[in-house]
Amino acid sequence: LQSVCKKLSEFGWHAMIAVEIEFYLVDPKRKHGQPPLPVLSRLTGERESEGQLYSLSSLDTHELFLKDISEAANSQNIPADTALAELAPGQFEVNLHHVPDAVLACDHAVLLKRIIRSIAQNHQVEAIFMPKPYPDQPGNGMHIHLSLLDKKGYNIFQGSDTSGSTELRHAVEGIRSVMAESMLICAPHANSYHRFQSGSYAPVNMSWGYNNRTVSIRIPANSGPDMRIEHRLAGADANPYLLVSALLAGLNHGLITKIEPPAPVEGNAYLQADTKLPLTWEKAKSHFDQAKILPEYFGKEFCQLFSNLKLGEQTRFMSTIVPHEYDWYLKTV
Repeated sequence: LQSVCKKLSEFGWHAMIAVEIEFYLVDPKRKHGQPPLPVLSRLTGERESEGQLYSLSSLDTHELFLKDISEAANSQNIPADTALAELAPGQFEVNLHHVPDAVLACDHAVLLKRIIRSIAQNHQVEAIFMPKPYPDQPGNGMHIHLSLLDKKGYNIFQGSDTSGSTELRHAVEGIRSVMAESMLICAPHANSYHRFQSGSYAPVNMSWGYNNRTVSIRIPANSGPDMRIEHRLAGADANPYLLVSALLAGLNHGLITKIEPPAPVEGNAYLQADTKLPLTWEKAKSHFDQAKILPEYFGKEFCQLFSNLKLGEQTRFMSTIVPHEYDWYLKTV
């Protein structure tokens, strides 16, 4: 990440980064091989069975837990900004305030996850960042907000209106240009790929658009200094250092080559035909191994090491026979 930031600094740019992390609170008591159970409500004593996006009652139910997270973060100078209830029962999002230091922003994300896990244990619950713990509920994502400042602190993405600058469009297409080859970084594990389902609040293609939450690259409804890119593809299991490195590498590539993106998506991006994004673990590794842009920023040695580690993980995972294989195949083949 530091080496990618150095490349940006050669052009007089530095990144402004903010991270959003989603997680579930679950019952720590779990049978082996079974999904975790929702937590018991502090108010009713019953398991939470329904969720509501931005629900104030969910925040009230877990007020003490969220308050302890805020206090622990503040004591460690971690700029935890806001906490939101997500759509599923027991699912929350904590946002970090943006900072003009990409490495520091990633430090904040890693430390915040540790704080959330620790505070959850203190409250006799468990916080999980698994990208898709339940097949019928939304997964956990890690959204990255980024903008680029010049030497004078001017946001080069801002334009004369809410559509942003030419540099913003070049940056968008740069990130799109590395999206397929960086998928293994955005979704590094087997479970990561269960999250990518149409209509599941996780993007499934290389789309971009203005204030559109169905796309992979969203441009929030802002203007002026607040103009930024929101990358919505990665799961909460992604390594933030590698993820931000990949995004900044793509951004830098787009700005240097001045490539233009296609028209922004309006409406439901899930309806857009797009087969370029690898949505399986194996295909993602294949795209990473054939990457053209990322090795220029990450180095061939690191790319080979990361590929080998993922191959080992995939091989070990595939050597395990999961319970539903017996249900499907024991008497049918």
